[in-house]
Amino acid sequence: MNNNERSSLEINKQELKEIILREIKIKTKILQSNQKFNGIKYEGYCSVLIGDEVPGKFTISTFPPPIEDEFFSIENLLKIIEKFEEDIEIINTAMYCIAIMVLEITNRSKFKKSKGIEIIKKIIRKYEFNLTVLRCCCSILANVGPYIINLECIKEIEIIIKKYPYDQFIQTALCATYANYARINPRIIVEKGIIEKMKPMLNEINNTDLQYSVLAAYSNISRNCIIGQKKCIENKIHEIIINKLIKEKCTIQYWRISCNTLGCLTINGLGYESNEVVKYAERKGLIDKIIEILHIIEHKEIQDKRFERMYGCLAKFALVQPIRRIPKLIWICYQQCLKKIIIPNSLNKIFNNDSFKCHICKKICDPMMIRSIKFQEKLILMSYCSIKCWKKRHENFK
Repeated sequence: MNNNERSSLEINKQELKEIILREIKIKTKILQSNQKFNGIKYEGYCSVLIGDEVPGKFTISTFPPPIEDEFFSIENLLKIIEKFEEDIEIINTAMYCIAIMVLEITNRSKFKKSKGIEIIKKIIRKYEFNLTVLRCCCSILANVGPYIINLECIKEIEIIIKKYPYDQFIQTALCATYANYARINPRIIVEKGIIEKMKPMLNEINNTDLQYSVLAAYSNISRNCIIGQKKCIENKIHEIIINKLIKEKCTIQYWRISCNTLGCLTINGLGYESNEVVKYAERKGLIDKIIEILHIIEHKEIQDKRFERMYGCLAKFALVQPIRRIPKLIWICYQQCLKKIIIPNSLNKIFNNDSFKCHICKKICDPMMIRSIKFQEKLILMSYCSIKCWKKRHENFK
């Protein structure tokens, strides 16, 4: 939009509508493109976007770049929604743009200050029977992050779900909202019976987006709350995940998210351990399958976060129960350590030579036990030469 167009907003309503639609759609396309190829990584949040060609597009930890044009600020887009609240086309276009923009933290604070939640609630009530508008509203509520959403936001989506119980996009948005809320309020999620409500969705074979959001919710619930972790295990969430990984052909993305969830169920962020998860994984052959995958990947791929989650899961299993088989790359590094050959720079960035000394008695040992700790950009491994030393791991924890 040029300055003349912006300075003469007294033009007729149809022309104004066409200008706004054109400009917002262009800016949305730019955001989508930059989000896909140049987004800034931000771990842990779930987001849900309506795609152009698919009913739902699930993303994790991707920020769009900030929009420098003040006309397209969150504040102005919300004003446009209020001004044109009778025009469904403008409402949908503006809200979809906002759903992308609120993935960026500074835009979230502006959204909150501009009373964005109240505006979205108003639109939900006005268009309660328009599924397209409701999807956009749910997308925004799912994307604003854990520090803005509240129980009222969750209740709004739950009410919509009752009207459209089979709409998987709204189900996905609801579970993503649960996942984000569980980052800071996991106990409330547990008390509301959300663990049980989401359980059937884990078996939804036709919608991976929905499965990803459910897995993310279980990860955050178990990571941040001991009661939540125990409740997930009581509901045998780990068994459902492990059986799917063993019996079905899953994508690397599904492996990544599942391994993260299993890791949280095994040892959560508060240090609570569950031997039950590891025993089931071992009995079903999941540990062997993870190791098999890690054996065949190329060295250059080892830093790929998809595989790092597998290492992290294996490492947490190893903290709870001894694991004797080890991935090939660690064995190569161990052999080099024995022969006193300098580890190549490409590997040295990831592995620390001290990892191949027993963490307890400090002898160079076959790394039967693995413990991974992410420190800056390194994955530091801790090994144990015997079950005896492994049992002392908590005594010598630093």
